[in-house]
Amino acid sequence: MTQHGKDATWTEPNGSVSLLNDRPPLALDAVVHYADGRRFPVTAIAVHQRSLNDVDSVEVSGPTTLGDRVRRKRQEQAEYLAGVIQQMQLDAPSRRIVTLGDFNAFAFNDGLADTMNVVTGTPTADEQTAVPGDGIDLVDPDLVNLGVLEPQEERYSFVFGGNAQTLDHVLANEELVLASSAFGLDHARINADFPESARNDAGSPSRLSDHDPVVAYFEARHRADLAVSASAVAPSVSAGESIGFHASVSNLGPDAAIDTGVGFALDAELPGMAVVAPAGWDCDAAQVVDGATSIACHRDSLANGDSASFQLSAMTGAAQAGRTVTLAVAATSLSLDPASANDEATASVDVRALPTADLALQFSGPASVPASAFSVVYSATLRNLGTAAAAQPVLVFDGNTMNATASLSAPAGWQCAKQGSNRETTFRCAAASLPAGTSAVFTLKVNAKPTPSDRTIRIGGTAGTVSPESDVSNNRAEHATRVQ
Repeated sequence: MTQHGKDATWTEPNGSVSLLNDRPPLALDAVVHYADGRRFPVTAIAVHQRSLNDVDSVEVSGPTTLGDRVRRKRQEQAEYLAGVIQQMQLDAPSRRIVTLGDFNAFAFNDGLADTMNVVTGTPTADEQTAVPGDGIDLVDPDLVNLGVLEPQEERYSFVFGGNAQTLDHVLANEELVLASSAFGLDHARINADFPESARNDAGSPSRLSDHDPVVAYFEARHRADLAVSASAVAPSVSAGESIGFHASVSNLGPDAAIDTGVGFALDAELPGMAVVAPAGWDCDAAQVVDGATSIACHRDSLANGDSASFQLSAMTGAAQAGRTVTLAVAATSLSLDPASANDEATASVDVRALPTADLALQFSGPASVPASAFSVVYSATLRNLGTAAAAQPVLVFDGNTMNATASLSAPAGWQCAKQGSNRETTFRCAAASLPAGTSAVFTLKVNAKPTPSDRTIRIGGTAGTVSPESDVSNNRAEHATRVQ
């Protein structure tokens, strides 16, 4: 137990110095022990601030008024208390603090002063009160006034002139809020609603004070450090194959992880995503949204020291070829996690594009020939630029002067047949395979007579294969020769 500010002083408007805290704040550092071995440290600060008496008095007091003196003292008490709380938070950021008692102040700005919000760290703008300089924020993180937990009709602790009002408050700091899974606030209705005459009734416990006691309840959250891991079954697969992952979540304690959830998300649309979960876990169906696929799993509790392993799989497709698919795993719990940095993990798999063929045809030949020429010779080169063999490749040659007298010389392994009529002829060539990285060169001889009406000899060729191709835009080529 520590008394704060017993000897603190303040300078009154008339320049004299006097004690600031008529009833200095008392701080109790306590530890709540549970039957299951859990410990819940908490600091409770009891306060009783200066009353509202004469807060609006215009009676002359020194250079100002009595009301000004009262307002300034109440403000300085609030600032002192805010400083005590803030220093505690700075010295020990994980400290749980509850500040409670008779603040003799409303939870809102009454226009004269806003001392409650000075203490909570949510001050009213300076120009909105009668106290100069009270708009500074002295507390961070802010405190929470638990008065909002009660129904509106129960939010009073004092009755003055027939008006029910709240002057007694319970403030919790952020660490206490985070360390609690449930809250409650209540008033013992034994004073404020009873007449003053009950104070002298030996048979009645009522009206021994003019304030109703306020009681706050905190349900301590379990503390559980969840740790997540993730790894890929294989670092890479080919498109069309299944990707696999291992994932696990462990509870490093010290308490059970209540209402534990694990989420799995792939950064690809893979509706076939599936998870094999251990007994006791319930998992949703895969959800595909905005280019991602996710599954959520849940169990009521994961005991201290327990772990769960999951196996995930999904079939890839052409859309994933050439990219990396990443699994993100995250664990959550209603229990307080003291080390959240290990709540997430990722693992990735590279999806290789399937080997494909890529036939590319190219002609070479003269750009022009004299009018006296009877024939033109061209070279046609068919390449496989892909990573897989082109099975059963076919190449068809056509031209505006190709007739029965045209000729074609094909490389070994290719069989070519002349098709069409004597006047209009094409050549169809086929082979068993054209391996990746190889080429086949054909020599094509066509007539230059009779000369086409536009005096341009045109030849073309179209290649194809039964194998998948990565690019079919280069399967056809053409060449034109001008007759001079």
